Amino acid sequence: MKLHLVGLSLAVGLVCVGLSRAEDKKSFVGTWQVVACEKEGNKEAPDQIKGRTVTITNDRITCRDASGKVLHAATYRLSGTGDSKMITMTLTEGDNKGQTCEGIYKLDGDTLSVCYAEQGGATPKEFRTAAGSKQCCLILKRSTEK
Repeated sequence: MKLHLVGLSLAVGLVCVGLSRAEDKKSFVGTWQVVACEKEGNKEAPDQIKGRTVTITNDRITCRDASGKVLHAATYRLSGTGDSKMITMTLTEGDNKGQTCEGIYKLDGDTLSVCYAEQGGATPKEFRTAAGSKQCCLILKRSTEK
């Protein structure tokens, strides 16, 4: 009986984890404005990121510059729960096509924070980068434009 209850608890827990990721994925979908970007400890100037957008669908992330040119595109998947939410992206367009990037994310209302490592960098544990880390952090705000 105890083994059955443990199995049932584990199954319920896995369903809840799946629902949590599904809800996050549903909340990801839309167009986002890049409001801050930090690469290897250096913050990009506001004029460098002005007009940059990120469009997220159920399975793709596309980053464009102010003119609409695709800078990067990737497929993605989410994993983890609570404070350990992970994102894995595989680049399908742009520089480093085919590269897999591992990272963390935090969704807080209309703000999405993503910090990831390029191939060869350590998966971030916090939402900041350091020189030589091969990491990038983005702060995105949900676009209100239609």
